[in-house]
Amino acid sequence: MGILNQIICTLIASFLCFILGLSYAWPSSTMRLFQSDNTTLERPMGPTEIALFGSLSSIGALVGTPPIGIFLDIIGRKYCAMAAGLMSVLAWTIITTCIKVEAILVAIFLSGVGGAVVLVVPVYVGEICQESIRGTMTSSSMIFYGIGMLASYVLGGYLEYKLMVYICLSLTILGVIMLLFLRETPLYLMKKGMDKEAQKSFAFYRNAAFDSKIVLQEMDTLRRAFNPVMDDDGGTTIFVTIYISFINLQAKSHL
Repeated sequence: MGILNQIICTLIASFLCFILGLSYAWPSSTMRLFQSDNTTLERPMGPTEIALFGSLSSIGALVGTPPIGIFLDIIGRKYCAMAAGLMSVLAWTIITTCIKVEAILVAIFLSGVGGAVVLVVPVYVGEICQESIRGTMTSSSMIFYGIGMLASYVLGGYLEYKLMVYICLSLTILGVIMLLFLRETPLYLMKKGMDKEAQKSFAFYRNAAFDSKIVLQEMDTLRRAFNPVMDDDGGTTIFVTIYISFINLQAKSHL
């Protein structure tokens, strides 16, 4: 049951990447409509605006990802994921309620800022999953992102504009709401000196009692990973490497 709990929580977190895939591929199915005289906007988009429409999401990701990388260790993984998700909610809200070209471009930029989830989700998943499934689960972010892009292409080809954007808004809101049921990662809580909360988090993600043997072992392992110990010769300081994958994962995500 502990592994099942971790898989479910991974799927919930990775759902944000699915939403990101929807928003990144959405312009490709809408661009022709926005250029035509039958556009749903107040006026057709010009060539420059079309170029921005297709590229502002990437610019938003460049702007939004570095701050999220900093805030990961300030407000935590869960709240960074929620912040990125709320940017997507705001973007789709603007798209569904506004018809001005400028507003749509701003929304595309904001959706790109929300693209920081591709940094947050692998870190979060890597810190909640046990070693036996960690590698597989951390790959879920890119899998869900690809599925989201595919779904956007398919839905964009078959659904009317209004129905498409309302579905995307609903899915984005659902994704943020589901995050409320998750807990912060034990690693972050331990780094902040919140040992009891970290133990509760381990108990939640391992589906075990607060004072069970497996939780206490996880806490001991994580505690030793944060504290230097002396080797038998007494001269060299070494660090326990059990959670070194966390550090590597974060370093790769920042590249």
